[in-house]
Amino acid sequence: MRFKKTGMTVLLTLLTGMTGSTVVAERSLAAVGDWTPPLSVLDRAESSGQSLQSNAAELERLMDEGIDALNTEQYAEALDAFTQAIAIHSNHAPAHVGQGYALYRLEQYDKAIAAYGIAVELDATHTYAWIWLGMALDDDGDPAAALDAYAKAIALDPDNNDVWYHQGLSLSRLERYQEAMTAYNRAVALQPEFEPAWYNRGLVAQRLEQFETMLASFTQVVELNPNHGAAWFYRGVAAGRLQQYDVSLESYNQSIARDPNHLNTWFNRGMMALIVEEYDTALESFDRVLATHTEDGDALYYRALSLMFLGQDREAIAAFERALAVDPDNQQAQEYLAQLQQQQQAAQSRWSLK
Repeated sequence: MRFKKTGMTVLLTLLTGMTGSTVVAERSLAAVGDWTPPLSVLDRAESSGQSLQSNAAELERLMDEGIDALNTEQYAEALDAFTQAIAIHSNHAPAHVGQGYALYRLEQYDKAIAAYGIAVELDATHTYAWIWLGMALDDDGDPAAALDAYAKAIALDPDNNDVWYHQGLSLSRLERYQEAMTAYNRAVALQPEFEPAWYNRGLVAQRLEQFETMLASFTQVVELNPNHGAAWFYRGVAAGRLQQYDVSLESYNQSIARDPNHLNTWFNRGMMALIVEEYDTALESFDRVLATHTEDGDALYYRALSLMFLGQDREAIAAFERALAVDPDNQQAQEYLAQLQQQQQAAQSRWSLK
């Protein structure tokens, strides 16, 4: 008896549902973890044009000390240095910008917003004061206000890829995905090697169901950073939706090579292996999921399916029974189990007649 194989629409729907991440969830990782702030904008040459007066040497030393502390991620020390600099020269805009950035990295967003507010009052032309004000507003839960700050930065420097990137993040948080895509397009056009913008562009493309753009974006990420396991994962999702099954399966393999503990990748690899009829690979994948998630009904069902297609009927019967113990309403599992049991009974009858 030939068994009806699970439809690709079902498999791909489940693939999409197992991605396990959202555009907004990637914000802090991309913005803080991968994005490197251009701390050179805090250099004293970026001052508001006011005289440093009599304490110039001490102000210079404190600014250098603060910048060095930021570079080594010693944010409390940086904050102390910039606060002392402000005490010497309260109208020195870069000191307020540095203070704001130290506060931002210490996750004191309300205080960072206040510091940046003073900075832009002192020097409304300081592009990064506006950008970092936007970042603090966004992380403080006000992405709409962040967009106003980014608009000020864009008016000052429309060719600054950082502002377009962060604008894209805030637009994504507001679920304004088409506008976010426009922002990311501008960011990658201005700096084609800016990996975080490509990554978030891919996530937005997934939201918009623009799978060719999604695939191109994550392909670009892995070309820039071949060790980016999450990008390989999303590349696999995009390729699967485009029915580029070999590309998808290879992408999942690459993702697993870099992050073997990401169970969604193993699950999706198993689903794709079923589609391309690599049943041993599918079985291995679902076994890996079930090693830690023993009651995962989907993994139990698709493991049973893999065994059935491998012709391991006795093992498949036991696997379907186990799947139905977890999800007794799975009609397909019920039907396959009944067919396998009928086959087994027929075979036993034939054997007894010999």
